[in-house]
Amino acid sequence: MATRRNDRGLDVANRETWTVTGIGADATLTVTGRGGQRTLPAPYPARTSS
Repeated sequence: MATRRNDRGLDVANRETWTVTGIGADATLTVTGRGGQRTLPAPYPARTSS
């Protein structure tokens, strides 16, 4: 996936690409990219999709 907006709290930037490596029971996404591993809360992908 590609992050589509900067979010300093989540340590992600616009246009970074990630591989989804896990989906939590609460719909959180675990992603891995050049910057390492991050956990994105369920609302993040929902807010950025169009």
